[in-house]
Amino acid sequence: MEWKEPVKYALIEAKARLHATLVSWAKMVSEEQPRRIDCEDETLSIAGWLWQSANFLEAHPAREDFITEIREACQAIRRFVDTIDDRVFLGIHAGQMIYARHGQATVVLPDGRVEQVKTLRDELKAKTLKKQGTAKEVSIILRDCHGLEVTAKSITSAWREDKRARERGTLGHLEGLDIVAMDGSRPVFVVDEVLTRMAKAGKIKVA
Repeated sequence: MEWKEPVKYALIEAKARLHATLVSWAKMVSEEQPRRIDCEDETLSIAGWLWQSANFLEAHPAREDFITEIREACQAIRRFVDTIDDRVFLGIHAGQMIYARHGQATVVLPDGRVEQVKTLRDELKAKTLKKQGTAKEVSIILRDCHGLEVTAKSITSAWREDKRARERGTLGHLEGLDIVAMDGSRPVFVVDEVLTRMAKAGKIKVA
């Protein structure tokens, strides 16, 4: 079994990294302005001290390095503070999973672009509509990408119900929810078709 670093220890390390990053930049500012570092040796105090030199840092040649280092240090902490339950998944960009906190309007992507959360969310929804998967996989896509709670059981139940209706002749051959393939013994569905079926049944509301 792979040993995993305890979250508390890893969080302490992440906080120490942010503190060290702030100290490093404070020393640079102090030497180049020059200006005495007259704050407490504590993360928030150092950040406040640096904030007083915001204009200096904005015009400094190393501005981008400063932004990158602080952002990466903060993101390392957020990985332990944020949870899947209170974040919104926005897709994978440059190999990284991107999330936003509820109420957050914009995010910075790995390539430095600033994008609207709503735009990325809408793009992700559109990309997943034609995805195929088992009932469990579709349920996860609907939850993580569309923010909809649709259980795997309800998907398979709707399919069986429609299948019986087609066999009885009360539902057209191409109507209702049907499978597109089998993954072993598990039926495979299309996300868009599951969305349409659940919406018609009044189980979800699709914006």
